[in-house]
Amino acid sequence: MGYNHAREVKKFYKEWRRLLQVYRDLGMTYQQILVLYKYDKAVLNSDRRFYRYRSGLELTDNDLAFSYVPEFDTYGIDNWTDVLPQPLRERLARLPEVQLRAFYLYRVCEFTQDEISVILDKPQRTISMWIGKIAEIICDFPKSC
Repeated sequence: MGYNHAREVKKFYKEWRRLLQVYRDLGMTYQQILVLYKYDKAVLNSDRRFYRYRSGLELTDNDLAFSYVPEFDTYGIDNWTDVLPQPLRERLARLPEVQLRAFYLYRVCEFTQDEISVILDKPQRTISMWIGKIAEIICDFPKSC
C-alpha cells in the first residue's frame, strides 16, 4: 500500500493537538513547544520525500532474474597480496577480507566502484572509503608507490 500524505498529515495534527495540551500541562514554554513541533514537522516532510522517491522501486522476483551483476575472474582474488613485500602483506592481512576484495576488483579487475558495490552488496560510498584506506596503506609503505 502506498504512502498517503494527506492521511499522515491528519494523524500528525491530531497527535499534535493532544501533545500540545500535554506540553502545556507540563509547564513548557511556547518556544520549547515550537522547537518540538518544527522537528516533528521536519520528520513528517522527510518521510514524505522518502516515500515519494521510493515508490515504484519495489522489485519483483521477475525483476531480480534480469538484474546485472558483473562477472570477474576469481583466480587471483585470494592471493594477489603474495607479490607484495612481507611487511606490507602483514599490514594488509589485518584488514577484513571484503575490503581487500574490493581493492582487488578496483585495481586488478578495473571495475568501477558502482560495479563493485553491486558485487559485494555494499554502498558505493563504503567501497570508496575502503579503496582509499588501502591505497593510503600501500602508498605510506616505503618504495611501494
